[in-house]
Amino acid sequence: MYGTLVDVEAVAEACKEMAPEPVAFNTQWRAKKLEYTFLRTFMGKYRDFWTVTEALEFAIQRFGLQVPPEPRKQVMDAFD
Repeated sequence: MYGTLVDVEAVAEACKEMAPEPVAFNTQWRAKKLEYTFLRTFMGKYRDFWTVTEALEFAIQRFGLQVPPEPRKQVMDAFD
């Protein structure tokens, strides 16, 4: 899906607006999305793409950021 349906560069670019280390932030976020996907698949507890993509909250907390709703929306909109 990544690189085919989702422009990963646009998502990484959007991360610049919310994180001082956008590459590390995006890497952490993507890793957590994959982890959530693998775990839910293993447990038979499907969640749609948008729910799993909200691993964004984990990355925000992990990096100790205070991010208002609008930048969060912009980063999620980058997937479109």
